[in-house]
Amino acid sequence: MLAGGDVTIPGATIFGDIGAQGALTVSATPGSVHGRSDTATNGAMLDLLSAYRDLSNSDGSIDITGTDLGGLTIYPGRYHSGSTIAVTDTLTFDASNNPNAVFIIESGSSIITAVGTQMVLINGASFSNIYWVASGGTYVHAMSTFDGNIVSFGPVTVGASTTLNGRAMSVESKVTLGNSCTITRGLVSPPSTPASILKTASNFAVIAGSVVTGNHETVFGDIGAGHGIFTDAHPGTIHPLGDFPSISAANDLTGAYVNLTSLPVDVELANADLGGTTLTPGVYNKMTALTATGTVTFDAQNNSDAIFVVRMGSTLITSLGTKMVLKNGAKSANIYWLIGGAVSLGANSTFDGNILSMADITVGDHSAINGRALSENGAVALGDFCTITVG
Repeated sequence: MLAGGDVTIPGATIFGDIGAQGALTVSATPGSVHGRSDTATNGAMLDLLSAYRDLSNSDGSIDITGTDLGGLTIYPGRYHSGSTIAVTDTLTFDASNNPNAVFIIESGSSIITAVGTQMVLINGASFSNIYWVASGGTYVHAMSTFDGNIVSFGPVTVGASTTLNGRAMSVESKVTLGNSCTITRGLVSPPSTPASILKTASNFAVIAGSVVTGNHETVFGDIGAGHGIFTDAHPGTIHPLGDFPSISAANDLTGAYVNLTSLPVDVELANADLGGTTLTPGVYNKMTALTATGTVTFDAQNNSDAIFVVRMGSTLITSLGTKMVLKNGAKSANIYWLIGGAVSLGANSTFDGNILSMADITVGDHSAINGRALSENGAVALGDFCTITVG
């Protein structure tokens, strides 16, 4: 959220940073809050003005002047209205199976949605690629679901109990959010595959800086270690000490850890326990340890390329029977856990994602990892009858 004027959000939840050139009235929120004298705010405001100018170019636009977008399905492209744009019913965005498709809806006046308006994304459409541009104000009424990035020259008002998947930004005026509304922004970095992030390490299910041990486990993927491998036979390749694939993978693992650590943080995690939470695409950070008890849900919001990065400065511990749920297109291959300390996964649990740890990784008996267990410096101990499957 970004405002050239005041920001007023007494009872809203914002997953992302907040910046304002005016007064800030903000309740507790997972993201960072930046005031008018903050370098981050000043730089972001300049970039916002530049983005507004670029997005306001109506050349080649489809004219929608006088059209109520409610009940319609729109396709990738640029849409322009010389008057107010209204949305009074469900609006569907169809990306035609192109996850990079961009939608720009620009008004020479204001944008207004009715109470209870819903937006639906289909065939790969992503809210991160939808832009609502208004030379006046933008008014999203209560109990709605709104998808996209609001870039308004005038004020932005979001009604109570509304969910905005995107951003609320005003170049010159204030941003006001009603009680119990939520704003969730997507990851700003381009989507990447495990092969592009992990490089040759993506071929491995298990990498250990020291030894890999296990008994009666099953690993679908290659195994490599710096000092020894003591496990049962596996469908994948067990690499001897010092062979070229192992050395290359270890180097690429280090590079991936550094690169993922350098990503800007979307959400500073307030709670140390992820159990019972739902994570949307983005970079999450905790300076200390994290635990997971119960169920952790990853919601890709209908973007199959969505990336989740969960970073912690110390250990990660999951309890007995912990489960992870993937919904709306989320993939275990696109979840990255960066752990500064050791990892301990409880028995009889299901874990999704790629573990990149600086220390030991211990996998409990009868547990399943959909992803990878990669330790840069430590050992990897696999419990009885556990399973690792590379995504």
